[in-house]
Amino acid sequence: MNGWWFDGGQRYYDCHFDNSSSATGILSAPFKQITQAARLGNDERLVAYNSWIKPRLTEYQDYYGGEGHHQRTGLDNGIFSVGGQTGLQGHGCFILEKNWGHIEQNTPIPKPKYSLSQLSTIVQEAQRSQYPVSINLEMYEDGSVSPESMTLLKQLRETIRGE
Repeated sequence: MNGWWFDGGQRYYDCHFDNSSSATGILSAPFKQITQAARLGNDERLVAYNSWIKPRLTEYQDYYGGEGHHQRTGLDNGIFSVGGQTGLQGHGCFILEKNWGHIEQNTPIPKPKYSLSQLSTIVQEAQRSQYPVSINLEMYEDGSVSPESMTLLKQLRETIRGE
């Protein structure tokens, strides 16, 4: 199954931080049309609008963006049963190293900020609660990632799968 994770949705709750018109904001986004376009060619494609820690933006989404790995409680079989994300599939998304992207020129990617034990706990908790997690890695312009981060993720896979 494929999906879309649209970032920046919290902007619709704070639509005037950039001196934009009061005509913009949560009611201005054509979420239904965006979701329909995202599903062209695959009606089962999942869609999320990342609202950060704010409540869900629209009924036209399937899962919680989960940025920063927030709000892991209130799940019933992986679906939020209480709170601002009620009805959405849970999801956690967090950074492995320092930033969401590698933005410091001519520097190496920092070491992972999680140990194998910490990552294993996060993934095992997610498995028990039946929600997926996305681990964001910094990458260089050529698409490569830190060898140290890659080694850690391979160890994580072996630990989780019992290999």
